[in-house]
Amino acid sequence: MTGLEIPTKTDDDRESGELATSARAARLRAMRWRLGIVLALSLLLHALLIGYLRLHEFVPDGRPPLSAVLVPTPAAPPPPAPHLQRPPLQHQVPRSAPQPLATAPSPDPLPALTSSQPSSAEIPSGAPGTGTGPRSSGEGAAGTASNQAASAALGTAPAASPAESVLLRYDVIARDPQRDPNQGYGGSGTLDWKLKDHAYTLDFSIEVVALILRFQFLETHSSGGIDEGGLVPQHYSEKPRNHAPSNLDLSAGNAQRRLQDRTSVIVQIGAMLRADSALAQPGAQFNIDVMALDGAIETWQFKVIGNEEVSTNAGRFASIHVARVLRPGSHDRGVELWLTPARGDYPVRILYTEPNQSYIDLRLAG
Repeated sequence: MTGLEIPTKTDDDRESGELATSARAARLRAMRWRLGIVLALSLLLHALLIGYLRLHEFVPDGRPPLSAVLVPTPAAPPPPAPHLQRPPLQHQVPRSAPQPLATAPSPDPLPALTSSQPSSAEIPSGAPGTGTGPRSSGEGAAGTASNQAASAALGTAPAASPAESVLLRYDVIARDPQRDPNQGYGGSGTLDWKLKDHAYTLDFSIEVVALILRFQFLETHSSGGIDEGGLVPQHYSEKPRNHAPSNLDLSAGNAQRRLQDRTSVIVQIGAMLRADSALAQPGAQFNIDVMALDGAIETWQFKVIGNEEVSTNAGRFASIHVARVLRPGSHDRGVELWLTPARGDYPVRILYTEPNQSYIDLRLAG
């Protein structure tokens, strides 16, 4: 054999090479898929973590949740856009009461208190509407007269049987403009009232949604009875987010004076305004003694801002706007109610505010 012979690949050699190349390509494709899945999961977890941290920071540490102060707003503020920006806490001179615009069927009314049938029951010192406790310097003779009328109304027998069951559902917007003026959280809330044999239960809850996660922001439970003066709470529990739950026994305090808890006061105000039309007039003021979460007795002062139309997903309602009056510099909870006679004097809107301008706005759901 002369010269050098160049070896040639056989068919078996070529087939083996193609199989090896195909296997390497398959391994590369599988690796790319795994990397893509890991990257997607990592991005999702980071997004959920950011949403959780933002919601976790919504309630400032060291203060009660949902604390607020009623502050004046600049003259002639623009009309608030529902669910988008914080509504003003003080309004212009109220206009005459508009007619209800919503035609939805009304729930059964609250316990209707009337002065048409006098009773021998006496209201202890410090009862709602008696005018005891601290009062603002702006309260005049009209507010004092309204309180005296409320005291007379609360000492009489109910005129009609109260509602046995009312469940209100709310749409929720929560926002903290100082932390993130463009970031808000949606959610839902419920106010569940049940009454049987003069014993009531009242459950109130707020849930906030961040991304795809749902958080229980606030949950309260009030139970007790009713009498000629309205609600008589016996037990109250509150479980706010990021704070330890509180459990209160109001039975001993109610044996000496009329007390409300931080949730029953919502329904009690509706009953008071239904019992005495003088309390529903713009500018009227009245006091309600409320047991704080630490067991102390606080006197909450309320003022009727005026008659306003409220826009909700359930329609527009003619309402009576009532707000808690806080002293300048107070870090206590601010609460405002829009009570609608067309809905049995239950609130179609509830607004909780804090001194740092964060707020939770609940409006009747459609």
